[in-house]
Amino acid sequence: MNGSRERGKALRRLKRIAGHLARTSGVQALGRWYRGNPLILMYHGVTRAPSRGLLNCEGKHVGVDRFVEQLRFLKRHRRVIPLDALVSGVVTGADMRGAVAITFDDGYENNVTQAAPVLAELKMPATFFLATGYVDADRWMWVDKLEFVLNHTTCSALTLEGIGHVGLEDKREALRVIKRFAKQQPQEILERLVAVVDEQCGVSSEAPAGDHRFMTWAQARALKGSGFEIGAHTVSHPMLSRVELAQAEREMVDSRAAIRRELGVCSEIFCYPNGKTSDYTPQIIACAARHFQAAL
Repeated sequence: MNGSRERGKALRRLKRIAGHLARTSGVQALGRWYRGNPLILMYHGVTRAPSRGLLNCEGKHVGVDRFVEQLRFLKRHRRVIPLDALVSGVVTGADMRGAVAITFDDGYENNVTQAAPVLAELKMPATFFLATGYVDADRWMWVDKLEFVLNHTTCSALTLEGIGHVGLEDKREALRVIKRFAKQQPQEILERLVAVVDEQCGVSSEAPAGDHRFMTWAQARALKGSGFEIGAHTVSHPMLSRVELAQAEREMVDSRAAIRRELGVCSEIFCYPNGKTSDYTPQIIACAARHFQAAL
């Protein structure tokens, strides 16, 4: 790499790639796009469960049949390589035509039970980014908690500070409104909002199950043992621009430390929670650069 100018060119190239992916989705869109560009594809989960009401209503967990179809498409038309090889190739200016890396965010159990067997059968690499505070814990991701309690509540409306009256005649719209507001708030207000929704909905707080459940460390070790890369995705999954910089740094380094402690090794690539440009700042990027080779 030849100084900051070449680094800037590489980063701008990655940004153009990310910007296009934000506007397109699905196998057909991928097939129509210029084949020469390297791609980083991000999943959250793979499921065999049908959507029910609000549960997986936004398709965060891809159906296993569709996942198989997408991977077979990639195998025919792309060169699927490990994430670290793709990032290194882009930064150093190597020929990355047709290169694709597959990643998973958060650490849901179905990454192990549904996604990994398909990837292994097709001999395709992938990187799994873990929010380590959820691994081996009966702990809800806040967006999942909202889906669950709104899906099961018999209440007709909620009253929420900062939003006001939220009718539940159309629960999908209510979920969209609450999530959009929550993602704009500092972390402590977000957490308080979710607790108020939970309380007003009056749904029994059971442990997360099914596609809401996270993997255990034993399962993470099995992924590593199968040749997959494991990376850091913070401890508690805050949007890093919504917390103090010192806390953001702890989230990054403590997540990596937990993975190193449990698995012996952690990817040198970090993955920002949520990942919109408003979710990290120049200060957050500089912090990530002090501790990792790259960040997504």
